[in-house]
Amino acid sequence: MQKVSFSSFHPFFIAAVLLFVFCFSACSVSSENISSASDFKSVHGKVVTQSLRRSAVFTGQEVRIENFSMCSHEVTQKEYEEFCAYNGAQPKDQFGKEEDFPVYFVSFYDALVYCNRRSIKEGLSPCYKIKNSSNPDDWGSVPKTNVDDVEWNSVECDFSADGYRLPTEEEWEYAARGGEKLLLEKFSGSYDVFEVAWFNENTSGASEPVKQKTPNALGLYDMSGNVQELCWLKQGKAVIRGGSFDSQEDSCAVYATGSVPVSARIKDTGFRVVRNRIF
Repeated sequence: MQKVSFSSFHPFFIAAVLLFVFCFSACSVSSENISSASDFKSVHGKVVTQSLRRSAVFTGQEVRIENFSMCSHEVTQKEYEEFCAYNGAQPKDQFGKEEDFPVYFVSFYDALVYCNRRSIKEGLSPCYKIKNSSNPDDWGSVPKTNVDDVEWNSVECDFSADGYRLPTEEEWEYAARGGEKLLLEKFSGSYDVFEVAWFNENTSGASEPVKQKTPNALGLYDMSGNVQELCWLKQGKAVIRGGSFDSQEDSCAVYATGSVPVSARIKDTGFRVVRNRIF
């Protein structure tokens, strides 16, 4: 059988083949946000019937957790500023101000805008709808701090969409406890708060760059401490979880829970995002 040498092909044919390979590779990469996907950790769901000590959500009644993925870190100031402007106070050196510090001084409303803008930019289906639209450009100005808005309060969430959203309180605690393992550690990833959390005893009253402490069993950082994290609504308020640099030790526990008005923008409150897929 006669051997065919690559060098025997016409130079224009070779160039065309190389161009095709390059274009195909580029298109394949651009169809999936690789850097974004690498930051997400898979959380395999289950039906939880256990009553976990002091938990506000796992009390012995059946709680179904579907598969989802959670970002390994809190949304940073760099990530937030790529899609949104601040609608109140901006990060200050006093509370931590650099690209890799978590965003804060953001409200539940601000988080909705961020999630949908990022989803749209990455070609994903937005989760939130306000004024019968999933495009934040149609929502009007984001309500001012401590000014609740009836239309914004009527936000709808499509939990089946593949875009970015806030976790529910149940999803947040499930992930903080290590997912399927439902670990009983008091803090997310440890019984020792100093190992995993920035809180009022080891900070100077300011946040710290993300991903500096030990992650939990799922590879999630700062689920205890740094900034408290906004979750989906309960009884008209945004749930907050995880404690912050301004919190006492007990507020950083995986079961500690609280709430804030949906329009509040606070110096130690930020958020992280989830998606309805497993990476």
